[in-house]
Amino acid sequence: VRIGGATCPASSLTISSAGSVKDAAVVKSSNSVFERSALQAVSKWKYQPQMQEGKPAEAPDQQVVLRFKMEG
Repeated sequence: VRIGGATCPASSLTISSAGSVKDAAVVKSSNSVFERSALQAVSKWKYQPQMQEGKPAEAPDQQVVLRFKMEG
């Protein structure tokens, strides 16, 4: 995905019932140079998991877009 002068890899991921990211994958990218960095970044993120019937539950198929701006 390209927005203005930036490269924005779109990733799909699952938020586990513990709030960590798993199954992260790049689903669309305009420049493969940033794909590894995007996956490394989202893999470190922590979330408060969604609750279902009072218990933490996985949230599959979440989509995120990271914006990398090239300068210079």
